[in-house]
Amino acid sequence: MLACALAVTLLPAQVAGPKLVIVSWDGAPDWVVDRLLAEGKLPNVARLAREGVSSESVIAAFPSKTAVGHAAIFTGCWGDDNGIVNNTVPRLPIGEHTLLETYSGFDSRSLRAEPAYVTLAKDGLKVCVLSATQSYPPEPHVDALKKVGAEGRFTQFSGFESPLSEGQMIGAERFDEKPAAWEGAPKHTGRVATFSFKLADTAFFGLAYDSSDDPAIGFDTVAIRKASTGAAAETLILKPAEAREDSTKWSKAVRIRSGQRQANTSFRLFELKSDGSSMALYCRKASALPGAHTAEQEEQYLSHYPGFHDDEFSPYERGIFGKPKFSGGDGTAERRLLEVVKSDCDYLAAGTAFVLDTWKPDVIFHYTPMSDSAGHTWMGYMDPEVEGVDPAVRAYFWECYERVFQMQDAWLGTILDKVGPETVVALVSDHGMQGVTSYANVNAILAKAGLATFGPEGRIDLSKTKVCAPPWADFGLVVNTVDRKGGIVALADKKKVLQDATTALLSARDPDGSAIVTSVMQADVWRGLGLGGASGADAFLDFAPGLYPSGRRSSNLTERSPEPFGVHGFVPYRAKMQTVFYARGKGLARGAKLSTIRQVDIMPTLCRALGATPPPKAIGNVIGQAIDK
Repeated sequence: MLACALAVTLLPAQVAGPKLVIVSWDGAPDWVVDRLLAEGKLPNVARLAREGVSSESVIAAFPSKTAVGHAAIFTGCWGDDNGIVNNTVPRLPIGEHTLLETYSGFDSRSLRAEPAYVTLAKDGLKVCVLSATQSYPPEPHVDALKKVGAEGRFTQFSGFESPLSEGQMIGAERFDEKPAAWEGAPKHTGRVATFSFKLADTAFFGLAYDSSDDPAIGFDTVAIRKASTGAAAETLILKPAEAREDSTKWSKAVRIRSGQRQANTSFRLFELKSDGSSMALYCRKASALPGAHTAEQEEQYLSHYPGFHDDEFSPYERGIFGKPKFSGGDGTAERRLLEVVKSDCDYLAAGTAFVLDTWKPDVIFHYTPMSDSAGHTWMGYMDPEVEGVDPAVRAYFWECYERVFQMQDAWLGTILDKVGPETVVALVSDHGMQGVTSYANVNAILAKAGLATFGPEGRIDLSKTKVCAPPWADFGLVVNTVDRKGGIVALADKKKVLQDATTALLSARDPDGSAIVTSVMQADVWRGLGLGGASGADAFLDFAPGLYPSGRRSSNLTERSPEPFGVHGFVPYRAKMQTVFYARGKGLARGAKLSTIRQVDIMPTLCRALGATPPPKAIGNVIGQAIDK
């Protein structure tokens, strides 16, 4: 019997007490969500719009990146105030660090403005951050809460920083030539094949065999157990089944360890040939969940949340699930990947339900990366502006992409059913997505103009570089001024260097004669969206259709990618960079259709609906039309 199946059937009984649940779908483009809503594919988003407020679209922060957009939502201010100017940020102060030195823009220590999950805890609400940018490490937030005696109102988890083992596929090539004895093996007939593997510090034994209880002849079952406990170990029994639209074929969660850290994994047997020539046993990615919580809370959560995000889109591209469709595959790889996404959404639903039922917080922040990863992987084939894609291929990947959104919509629906109509449930996102085919080599253009120089390893040589697009500003330019460590440009010459760079970039041409860079926006002239500030670039760039910026060294000013791909980061006034806001609950109008709003308007509006204090640096507007009169 299969030892598996996380059941995610949530009880209809509603939870009393929560005031706000914020769910973020990373990389949810407004143009995509609009299309899916029009086709009736997102019933729970439609329910939010019907019962509450929906914006025409949302103008993201610039550059339209994950860390940047979420920071703008959570703090109510742009990157020039909150410090998050990209997914990586420059190390400060600039006099002690070169412009090539970076720090993570997802790290809490990069924030220079208080996020809403801290402000709301200070306001007396019990806040639970299950997944949110800039929430880890929690110490800066906990220290701020300690000053007002509110640290007990803040619970936080994060697994992005602590992977214990990556997702992996175990095949028949791992079968031992001389099968080891399996003490207390399940009833079987004929030959067996044993194998072993290790996830973090936890060793496992596996057994492929012909079950006595199965009429099929040949290998038809796999048993797995931890190696450390011998015959006394709990044994997981898995039967092979190709990918399906539910997650009932997954094993139960299994705890693994690395030193003092622990995490959950689970297993899925996609294939086992009867002659033992092939096996596809998938081991789910396992991440520890450090943060601001007690050991008891961690144990409770891990006992109900089978595993942190298992984002396998990059391994899928490398062939972990079989040959992808764009490489000539038959669809098996996509079906397996989508089942991984399904299990992830089911796990999110189970974990969220546990927290609502047991800890009963006033506020929850939660997130999924899947829509973003799917967009990066497939948008190049789906975007109608990308030419030369076979219509059948376009339709195929759109159907796969659509399924990701539908699974996220189902998770949203479990939350709506669980919390009831008084709770404010908000759906937000950080940026949009579009397809491109080529790279624009910004630093190569500057090098050709004599403004930047590469060293022998392809890295910018700051001793000979006046201006460049550094690693933390792929959509920007930074002048290497003398007030920076390693700087060579006098402050009086900064404006002239920027003008020379602007001329070089706007004059650069593709081999077909078309422009590469279409706009250079100087930070001291443009205002809004986060341009400038202590962590910001000196100027910002926009590009011709089909191009995405790269700082790489190349003899070519542009380079074609082998395959089209999905990206974001562009000026957020582009329609495809715009994203979404839907919310319903107490304090919000019913059925209100808002015009286009900004990301910084979201949190002040939600706080007004709650009767709570907005983040202290928030500059966004309260959208009056959204508030219940």
